Amino acid sequence: MAYVMIHDTARTIDTDAQVLTARFELAVTGQATAEVYAGKPVGLAASRLSVLHSATTLEELLELLRDAKAEAPEVVESCDLSNLPTFGGEWPADTSEVWSWDADRLLIGTCIADMHIVDREESEGGAQ
Repeated sequence: MAYVMIHDTARTIDTDAQVLTARFELAVTGQATAEVYAGKPVGLAASRLSVLHSATTLEELLELLRDAKAEAPEVVESCDLSNLPTFGGEWPADTSEVWSWDADRLLIGTCIADMHIVDREESEGGAQ
């Protein structure tokens, strides 16, 4: 049995679906990583195995959001997406429909189904 702690709650990650859900939950809670432990999430006897990452780029974040929507819609529907990670760059002047960004691009859309990445320059008059 393997698990991660997400905001003081143990999440089992023994299946691909559980790993995907945990990565999604990490992203929406603003956690970039969580340590992976072997054993049961009780006491101090668990041993650290590795680290689970949420997303490290806009592309990874978009893929993670889409995969989670397809594989775990019940989890996605109940989550607040307002704390998604950002990957550098200045805060956009207008954050309407902007979910995340890096130095050169924005992740925009009204919901996961229509999110896409645009260059910051292309978004003038739109999301920025």
